[in-house]
Amino acid sequence: MTYVQNDLGRQALGEAELPNPATHHSSAGGEQQRGRSNLDKLLDAIEGPEQDANKISGRESVRHKFRAKLTIDVYQPGGNKTSHQVVVRNLSSNGLSFIHSGFLHHGTKCCLQLTTLDGAWENISANVVRCRLIKGRVHEIGLHFLAPINLEDFLHQSLAGRILIVEDDPGYAKLITHQLAKSGREVVLADRGFKALKLVKDGHFSVILTDHEMPGMTGTTLVKQLRETGITIPIIMMSANTSDAFRDLALEAGCDKFLPKPVRKEELLAAIDESQCSAEVLKSDFADNPDMIEFID
Repeated sequence: MTYVQNDLGRQALGEAELPNPATHHSSAGGEQQRGRSNLDKLLDAIEGPEQDANKISGRESVRHKFRAKLTIDVYQPGGNKTSHQVVVRNLSSNGLSFIHSGFLHHGTKCCLQLTTLDGAWENISANVVRCRLIKGRVHEIGLHFLAPINLEDFLHQSLAGRILIVEDDPGYAKLITHQLAKSGREVVLADRGFKALKLVKDGHFSVILTDHEMPGMTGTTLVKQLRETGITIPIIMMSANTSDAFRDLALEAGCDKFLPKPVRKEELLAAIDESQCSAEVLKSDFADNPDMIEFID
């Protein structure tokens, strides 16, 4: 028996003032500019290293951080339909996960609506494939879509801005530029570290992607010099050297993320998207829910 009720969902999730994914960049109230919210802290706590959304065995597609409030219709085994407001954790082309105040059986049928970047609604049918207890009555629910969606219709608005690619291989630089072509970003190329330093000094970038093995200045040296000058832009290292020692070296130099070459498009977009999400501000009433206090504190 499914014991989820609408009032319990509202109690656990609060009246979270979450942005519509198609419009939230156009509104910015004063309270939404106060740093990370309780809801962000809760969802980040759930996404600890051991629960990395992209390391679950058997998962076919990369999941992107996607913080939004949706109404999901649940068709219970007995034939009744109930509607619930839920807070979404992440989204992939094949599914999503959300936190909720009750248990749902594996295989339960659901229906939801996602808003595209141009404001249109898309109806999506899905089945429950995971129900993980978080604390008290709070669960993480995983849905699998019956038909895949095009992520570019929903996510890439969050990738607005300028991205600097530091890569001495013109062919690989062209490939990365092509992968980002529909992301809404302006792409700027530099084939040497010293050129990248000048570009960063003279202009604003939201993310930097850099290779390591380059003539004159390695990627880790570039990152160290940028950090030493006070640059806090998210930096992602790309390298064919996938050893743990080199990964640690890149992170110690000041990189935010490491991606092994060749980089898959979905992995690249997910890494860029995640590097930007920490600046997004969401508001919720989770602090009033005793089941959530440990996560928020």
